[in-house]
Amino acid sequence: MLRRALNRIARAWSDVTRDQNVDYVAHAEPPEALLSALAQVVSQMTEAMGEQPDLFTPETLRFYFDAVHFTRITERFSSHSVFESR
Repeated sequence: MLRRALNRIARAWSDVTRDQNVDYVAHAEPPEALLSALAQVVSQMTEAMGEQPDLFTPETLRFYFDAVHFTRITERFSSHSVFESR
């Protein structure tokens, strides 16, 4: 179930960094494909936790909360914001 959505995140991140010839790049905005993939994973994980609260390991929960936090931050993304990739 989650594997497909997690693979979408990996592909989206790979697309961001594929042509990156330097260690650090500042982007004007986060890539839509990455945001979409993260939103899908957050939605699926939220639903799964509602059905089975003990389903995920602590490491997986850490990823979940980081993904929720990141998606919330991107909702406030504006001209003063920078999306960084390494």
